[in-house]
Amino acid sequence: MRGVHADRASRRAYALYVCTALLSAELPCLAAPGAARDGAESDGSRRLPLAGWSGGVQSLTLLDLAGEDISERLEPREQDGRVSLRVTGAEPFIAKPKQLQTLVLADSERTVLPGGFVVTVPAAATRAPLDGEAPEVKLVWFRITVGASPLPAPWNDPAQSYGTQLSFGLRSPANSPTGLKPPGGVLVRLAFEGATAEDVPPIVLDEPGIDHEKTIALRFRPTEPAPKLLVRSSISDVNLELRAQPRLEVRPVQSEVLGLGLAPVEVNIQRVAPDGAGLATSEATPLLLQVSRAARLEPATPMLAPGESRTVFSLRSGGLGAIRIQAKAGSYAGAATVQQRFPIAPLAAALLGGGLGGFARRFVKGSRRSAGGRRIIEGLVVSSIAFVAGVLGVNYFDSLPAALVATEAGSFLTGALSGFVGVLLLEGLSATKTPSRGRAASGAL
Repeated sequence: MRGVHADRASRRAYALYVCTALLSAELPCLAAPGAARDGAESDGSRRLPLAGWSGGVQSLTLLDLAGEDISERLEPREQDGRVSLRVTGAEPFIAKPKQLQTLVLADSERTVLPGGFVVTVPAAATRAPLDGEAPEVKLVWFRITVGASPLPAPWNDPAQSYGTQLSFGLRSPANSPTGLKPPGGVLVRLAFEGATAEDVPPIVLDEPGIDHEKTIALRFRPTEPAPKLLVRSSISDVNLELRAQPRLEVRPVQSEVLGLGLAPVEVNIQRVAPDGAGLATSEATPLLLQVSRAARLEPATPMLAPGESRTVFSLRSGGLGAIRIQAKAGSYAGAATVQQRFPIAPLAAALLGGGLGGFARRFVKGSRRSAGGRRIIEGLVVSSIAFVAGVLGVNYFDSLPAALVATEAGSFLTGALSGFVGVLLLEGLSATKTPSRGRAASGAL
């Protein structure tokens, strides 16, 4: 009896082992469809990673295309530094930072702005989906990119402002389907903070790619040390810091001066930051100056003293037309223009004084009254010569400095005196020659 019971127990143990083995072989097959859904929920939604977002859940704002907050519906979660969303269907949405960021652009390099359109696209399948299983999908971005050149922005002297060009575009997801683009395009508005500038019209980015980029020219003049370009759009809000080059500011005291060397003009040169604040030098810095129209510098080589940002020199006009002043100190440069005008008023005053001075000779005792017209002409000739002598300056006639004939009163006085004295000298010479000729004629007889 004991052998029979032992044989039955052995058979039961074997049967239990076989059943356990069969069940172990079937369970993976039964569990596979559920595991293959990879995060699928009972309502058809999926939890997908938001690749490319590194700010965490606390700094993430999720909006629909109408601008309504849909964060509760998408249920953002963060695990191991990665953010995932609960996505239903393929409806696009917007993801952007909660806090406004300020970015510094690099010259000729494209910068991707934070935030963008997020769309659901098919993922690269690693296997064929099973019956009833949804295909694999992923979240991808459309983002705004911007590039600037040149930077720092150079100074444009004729426009009296800084200038650079910005190029805006849309970056499409890598390996995205052909023709995929954000719905309705992206409207971008621009404004300035800490700078004066002309209004920039809004631009619309319709499609991704280099061929669809929009380029705008910026002309601005900073009023603060760190001016910003405010970029506002439906998918990205950011401030871009506008970097500009320091410069030399050349400021003549007068924009117009008498030409022909009659008058000097004082010129101030200052080393300034983009917002106009003075930048003191750490060591003595010579200024390289270049002027046109034979103008003369006093001193010939101005210097910026250590700890100073400003120096002054004098420029005497030469000839007529515009004088172009170009200054350079190291990598800093600046320019200005001074107009030279013809000294019509001083010349007219000199001629008037000369005519009156010559005519006044008739009032001297013993002078002939009939020679009044000739004396006026002689006075005009002598006064014009004296005026030119004054224009030529002290290098020719020490008694007639240029400053004397640079004003109407000085020119009139110079003309009157020279006209009167000149007529006296001419008449004296004429009287001396007349008797000589008479004696010569008598000797010949």
